[in-house]
Amino acid sequence: MYPGSTFHEGRADPPAGGMQLLARCHRPQDDQLLCTRLAAAGVTARPLSSPFIRKPTAFGLFLGFATWTAEEIDIGAYQIGRLVAKYGY
Repeated sequence: MYPGSTFHEGRADPPAGGMQLLARCHRPQDDQLLCTRLAAAGVTARPLSSPFIRKPTAFGLFLGFATWTAEEIDIGAYQIGRLVAKYGY
C-alpha cells in the first residue's frame, strides 16, 4: 500500500510530516475486529472508530511506523493487505 493508494473500499492518506498513517474505509467496517485480526498476525493498529463516544462516523486504521525498519513495515503492509483481501474489508 503506497501513500494515497486505495485498497478495496478505502484510502491510505500520507502523513503530514508525522509518524502515523491513516488508512480510511469509505464504508462502515468493523475496524476493531480488523485490528484484533492484525494483532494476531503481529501488526499493531488502532481502530479509527474507537475514539467516538456515540455511533462512529469514520472507520479505518491508525498505523504507527516511527520505530519500525523498512523490512518490518513491508511485512506489516503485506499482512494488512492479506487480511483486507481475506475478509473483504
